[in-house]
Amino acid sequence: MMKPSFFLVGAPKCGTSSLAMWLAQHPKVCFSDPKEPHYFANDINSGNKVTDQVQYFNECFAHCGQETMAAGEGSTWYLYSKCAPENIIRYQKNAKFIIMVRSPIDFIVSLHSWNIYKRYEDEVSLSRAWELAESRRRGRHLPQTCPEPLFLQYRHVGALGSRVQEFIARVPKGSVKLIKLEEMQNRPEDVYLSVLDFLGLPNDGRTQFPRHNVSRRDKITWLRTMIILSSRLKRKLGVRRQLGVLSHLNKLVTEEGRASILNEEFRKYLEREMRTESELIQNL
Repeated sequence: MMKPSFFLVGAPKCGTSSLAMWLAQHPKVCFSDPKEPHYFANDINSGNKVTDQVQYFNECFAHCGQETMAAGEGSTWYLYSKCAPENIIRYQKNAKFIIMVRSPIDFIVSLHSWNIYKRYEDEVSLSRAWELAESRRRGRHLPQTCPEPLFLQYRHVGALGSRVQEFIARVPKGSVKLIKLEEMQNRPEDVYLSVLDFLGLPNDGRTQFPRHNVSRRDKITWLRTMIILSSRLKRKLGVRRQLGVLSHLNKLVTEEGRASILNEEFRKYLEREMRTESELIQNL
């Protein structure tokens, strides 16, 4: 059994899927399948969480071979967990962490759109969803299809600078690598090589850096809803075998783009509200 040694802990919608895919294709890396088991976050229900120890170690990393130099996973809500950093360090004292961030405002818009796409959010107006945060924190106005209320706390989740500082303070010094999405988009090869260096891995000669898990929205809403329900039923029944049928159908009934509605007035409000967090991100 290969012991995971690095963790891509967030934030969601900040390019983690692309980096995870690039690393998973490295011949010396074994990346968790699924990407986001969230095993160490006892306080967060990600919707597809792996809770069984045997399943986590024997199934998520079953494909690791003798050539593997580093194993890792990419549970992006670890960044917000109250217990994941400590749980990971207890398990792997030399663990390395990668955190990806972006502009807080762009992140909040993207997260809201993702929530709508996943059927976790039923309010298409971001400003209205923002206003509902307090009542949702108290358990009111929560969509029945949202597995974790934290997903809808846009102010708290969007405070990336504060969340990163809190995480870094809870893990050993020098164990965290921070990546800004804008840098990865502009200089993907440089960022990728710096990650390999951080993890102690050789250069595998990668020259292509495709994007993965870009924002999508519905083309055929009712059929997309049926696909989501079918996928959730599979998980409840414990069916892990992937035939790719639902994934293929999902691509047919969706398209690239965001579902969020954001007017200029509310964008200006967000710029004022998140100014401190934006400055923190710039100075990290």
